[in-house]
Amino acid sequence: MSLGIPVVASNVDSVPEVVGDGGIICEVDDLRCFLESTKELVNSPEYAMELGARAKAIVTQRNSPGVVGKELLAVYRELVE
Repeated sequence: MSLGIPVVASNVDSVPEVVGDGGIICEVDDLRCFLESTKELVNSPEYAMELGARAKAIVTQRNSPGVVGKELLAVYRELVE
């Protein structure tokens, strides 16, 4: 995702939250979904680029120094209290 590559992933644990709208989520055993989704990305470069851009934006937003710094500061404050 950080490289701007869209994801086709399983609906397991927190994967859908991580992927967000930067990819396509399939049920765990749904091979048809995986195949069709991959085929769609290959056959529609514009759609793949759009999803890839969203994927990169998600990673950039969630992992920016400001966001990570605030989260770490909150953890440290909790530990001190």
